[in-house]
Amino acid sequence: MSKKLIAFLSILLLSSSFPLISANAAAKAGGACTKAGLTSVTSGKTFTCIISGKKLVWNKGISTTISTQFTEVGTTVDVESCKLLDARSNKLQPNNVGFPLQEDIIPATGNLNVIVIPVDFSDRPGGQLPSEYLIDQTNRMNEWYKFFSANKVNLSFQIGKEWVRAPKADSDYVVPRSVANSPGVAVDVQFKMAQDIVTASKNQFDFKKSNVLFFYTPTIKSVDQDMGGRGISLNTSDGAKNFFFWGGGAYHFDNRNIKASVKREKMWAFWIHEMLHSQSLALHSPANGSSTGLHTDQYGTSLAIDSWELFRLGWIENANVACLDNSLGISNRLILKPIELGSKIARFAIIKLNSYEALVIESRRPTGYSKEWRPDQKGILVYRIDVRNDNDRSGESTGDTGNSPAFPKWAYLLSPDSKNLESLTPYEIERYILRTNQTITYSNIRIKLLNSATDKDLVEVTKS
Repeated sequence: MSKKLIAFLSILLLSSSFPLISANAAAKAGGACTKAGLTSVTSGKTFTCIISGKKLVWNKGISTTISTQFTEVGTTVDVESCKLLDARSNKLQPNNVGFPLQEDIIPATGNLNVIVIPVDFSDRPGGQLPSEYLIDQTNRMNEWYKFFSANKVNLSFQIGKEWVRAPKADSDYVVPRSVANSPGVAVDVQFKMAQDIVTASKNQFDFKKSNVLFFYTPTIKSVDQDMGGRGISLNTSDGAKNFFFWGGGAYHFDNRNIKASVKREKMWAFWIHEMLHSQSLALHSPANGSSTGLHTDQYGTSLAIDSWELFRLGWIENANVACLDNSLGISNRLILKPIELGSKIARFAIIKLNSYEALVIESRRPTGYSKEWRPDQKGILVYRIDVRNDNDRSGESTGDTGNSPAFPKWAYLLSPDSKNLESLTPYEIERYILRTNQTITYSNIRIKLLNSATDKDLVEVTKS
């Protein structure tokens, strides 16, 4: 036998006395490894070789799936370029829909004092005052403002401890149902009623502290839907002063359209909606009437607020806004975080299409202020804004379903590609939720939801 053959057989015999381990063998917890400190990534976990007793074994591993599947790609531009300037020519309501946020009767930030006046009438007495209910509703208002403003707004309240009896009977104040964006109905009656109530309250409230009045009128019948005013001068025990005021009519206490119990539970959300109007927000878009937040449905299943309005109010930091410009190269993967997590955590994206239009991409979850959504209603909402348009709400009782281009709005929700809208009602949020691996295409922009975790989404934005 040759020396070379003997040497080969010796090596073969020696090697057969050791187990053969593939260089690509999958690591598993407790399995043997060869050198302390080595790492191996298997099935979304990173395993490290450690010394256990006298053996070298793989540890339990650390999940790496989230970090590897949620990585941003591409560059963003200065957030200032996504602050589209208000450019409405036909102004149907007084509030800007773009930047800058105009000054209004109620500041957008700071400590705000709110007066709540319980009102009854000689022909409709109030009975026992629901003090605990009013405290609960106002506490919820403050919690909402602090959560979505990142503590930039704090509310304090003066709540009446007894009914203020209006000087006239309920039947003497007649305010029929109004039509949105039309001249006010019985404006003189509304202003006279507000003045009568303030006068009747005498010295119960410190009007120097506040210019925000809510009238709680559960027994009212003559006011059908709402009574309100913005920047209206009222004479008080502390002198004349401009006020925002609002009071719910009979609709807000009966079973029309929505159960009275639901309206009672969410009265705080309606009050916030009305306050926001006097903090310079147009609201009522995108998809007015759809339950995506209290900006479009005050008694709905979501009582959050849309990202664009958070941006305009200055309640969300620039670092939490990803700004892209269509005129530059777009090939991005963006990590977004749900607005239901609040302004300190939420992150959304804006794609500037031109000087007037943009696409807004926001992450949503059925939790917190959207906890009444179904568990599967999670993903992305995409809407197009146009700061040249105002809200035409004149067709709300004659065919306008809130998202129809036949009625101008400052924003419209976009539906996922290939979604069958015929099987869904016009107000269903299911029409608009973008789920994993689905796309929305608008003009030359393609938006795809690549991956979702509990508290974040990975969105791909490309030019199609």
